Amino acid sequence: MFEKIRNDDRKALERLFQQYYQRLCRLAYFLLNDRHLAEEVVSDVFVNLWQKRRQLHISTNLEGYLYISTKNRSKAHLRKKQVYHDELTLLANNVNHALTNDPEQEMIHQELRVQCQQACEALPPKCRLIFEMSRVDGLTYRQISEALDLSQKTVENHVLNALAQIRKRVRSYQLEEPRSSC
Repeated sequence: MFEKIRNDDRKALERLFQQYYQRLCRLAYFLLNDRHLAEEVVSDVFVNLWQKRRQLHISTNLEGYLYISTKNRSKAHLRKKQVYHDELTLLANNVNHALTNDPEQEMIHQELRVQCQQACEALPPKCRLIFEMSRVDGLTYRQISEALDLSQKTVENHVLNALAQIRKRVRSYQLEEPRSSC
């Protein structure tokens, strides 16, 4: 079947997609615990297969290649997600650098970390995507602008906007009056 795909047979790709899509989605979901993300990862595997059909040399069977590709893409996403959370933790640490072993300070630190994460999740989708491409994936503004067909200035504005929104949320959290325990 791969030879047909290599020779530009879209019908063969569609048959392969129909045959393995659900099984690969289950594997990706098992690893990612997110249905939409699992579907995106599997779709990316098939897009990559089609785009690189002439360069690929599949030494194992095609089914094995699909499973391994899905597993690797899922794990890569988990690594990126971990980097993203580590960066949010670092941001929270920088904002609240005076941590001690005081339980109250640790609770404040944890809440600040949650505020940073929620601020990122609340960003508009395009802004969040660009912010993650910059800060999580480590892409330059130029690389992002080329990938998304945007100007570098637009990319820069999105990143600056994201950082401003995160800072605003963190700053407003820090300025809240402490609650009285009386």
